[in-house]
Amino acid sequence: VHWGNTGAAWSIFSGNNSLLVVVMLLAFAALFLTRRHFDADRLPGQIAFGLLFGGIAGNLADRLARHQVVDFIRFYAQLRGTGGEIGFPAFNVADTAICSGVGLIFLITWRSDRAPGKEAPAAK
Repeated sequence: VHWGNTGAAWSIFSGNNSLLVVVMLLAFAALFLTRRHFDADRLPGQIAFGLLFGGIAGNLADRLARHQVVDFIRFYAQLRGTGGEIGFPAFNVADTAICSGVGLIFLITWRSDRAPGKEAPAAK
């Protein structure tokens, strides 16, 4: 597939390219400024933020150059006898990088909260 998406995930906010560029720039800045809270000085954190920054930059480049993000990966299955199909919305490599980076940050945060020697917050 080769679909242009002027919105965000699943085409929400479709047609609001300029607003989404601003949101992407704000997200990039917020992530950059708060990265020290997510083990960004260690390899897993560096990988996570590399994926996030790379994904945001890739989609931002598409939005600035094409006024849309090009989605070109699509998984689906044909339904027997009906001619219909069931599938996942189209996406691109940048989307995969962003989702992988977010997932890795969740894992890093979860593991650091459960690290040996780290005391649980006192109950009130």
